[in-house]
Amino acid sequence: MAGAGIRFERTRNLRLVRGIYTLPRIWPWIGDDYAGDPETFEPNDDPRIVYLPVWERESLVGLFTFLPQSMICWEGHIILLPRRETRGHVILRGALEWMFQNTPARRITGAIPAYARLALKLVQRAGMTQYGTNPGSFMKHGKLEDQVLFGLSKEELCPVS
Repeated sequence: MAGAGIRFERTRNLRLVRGIYTLPRIWPWIGDDYAGDPETFEPNDDPRIVYLPVWERESLVGLFTFLPQSMICWEGHIILLPRRETRGHVILRGALEWMFQNTPARRITGAIPAYARLALKLVQRAGMTQYGTNPGSFMKHGKLEDQVLFGLSKEELCPVS
């Protein structure tokens, strides 16, 4: 559980999703050199994608996006709004629990650029395990960067009793 006052609500409100992705303090960090322009960005309308905003009381504190790689394996993307980093691992863990409880997901994976040290610490503190590296797979500021691959299986977070 993410803690008192934290709630997750799946949304199909693509205007809300677009508004979060294109925030000036978020947009430069969420994509590679080919992410495009925030003015023309439109979220993917595929109904299989889980857009999961997270609220603390009545304030929006982040957005998790989960894309199905198969019926049971999903790729996660994290946006935490500024000043939520101190509890970010708790919020991420809550989002992972939500996915395991509300979808057929059995494994959630993610890829984080190796230079994003705070994000790497965040997923580790939330319980995700590094399972590999994808060399030279992310272009940022004209430089090829490695991505660190993380994953977590349902049994690791929600043991069967």
